[in-house]
Amino acid sequence: IIYRLHVASRIWIIINAFGLKCYSMIIQSCKSYSNSFGNISLNINGGSPFCSYCTVRFFCKGYNKIAGVFGRVTYSWKNLLTATASLRYEGSSKFGKNKKYGYFPAVSAAWTVSNMPFMEGTRGWLDELRVRASYGVTGRRGGSNVARPTYGSHGQYYMDGEWVKGYRPAANENPDLRWEKLVATNLGVDFVLLDNSLRGSLDLYDRRSPDLLYNYTAPQPPFI
Repeated sequence: IIYRLHVASRIWIIINAFGLKCYSMIIQSCKSYSNSFGNISLNINGGSPFCSYCTVRFFCKGYNKIAGVFGRVTYSWKNLLTATASLRYEGSSKFGKNKKYGYFPAVSAAWTVSNMPFMEGTRGWLDELRVRASYGVTGRRGGSNVARPTYGSHGQYYMDGEWVKGYRPAANENPDLRWEKLVATNLGVDFVLLDNSLRGSLDLYDRRSPDLLYNYTAPQPPFI
């Protein structure tokens, strides 16, 4: 059993016309196990990433955090079949209290056809032929999308003998704001020909993005 703990932190400060921006720390711990049982090879990985960063502009502060866990299992048999399954469970403070966390599974399999006994007659010109298939879901946080309500300046008003800057809601709270997902399905063939002189791949894939994140302008009554 191999245990690997990786801790990386980086902080940089940028001062510009818009204020002060600060980025903080990334921590990720990983644990892996690998073993062979005759013609079977097994590899298991797991870990827990954490990321925290902040933005400071004049007298305003914004904090965002990402935390989660992940696991992956890879199985190989006789250098013919390889299968991988993984699951990632991750949360972000950008999203609403009802949908902060999401599940992101992935599976893949590959069959090295050129290593099969019935392919011995092709050894002179076919070096490798592999058929593969995969399905996976990944999560995306988008850009400035946040579930918390935000406010922006709106004109100035004369009150009690002085001009006072006004503020109004810039974005409504959305407790159900969730991860944007990218769902991908792929079928492919890899080949190597003529003593590694020619290589290529053919892929057929389908990619879709459910729960797409975008800004929506809600109707607002007058004088608000």
